[in-house]
Amino acid sequence: MSAKQQAVRVAIVQSALPVGELVYSKEGRREFSAFSYDETWLATANRFEISPDLALIARLSIPQSAQQGKLPVP
Repeated sequence: MSAKQQAVRVAIVQSALPVGELVYSKEGRREFSAFSYDETWLATANRFEISPDLALIARLSIPQSAQQGKLPVP
């Protein structure tokens, strides 16, 4: 079975400042999403983590709750 992957670019609209990319992957019954911050965002003085689970790093991050097999309660 082939893997399916979709990605969405995330930006702050007022300044069109790229924040990062959210990637959704599905392979068979396994599904997960990950986020990576854009280098421009990381170099910005006003940067912030968009979630406490997503450290300000330039590689794909999977939220800790997803890594532990737990989904956050809305």
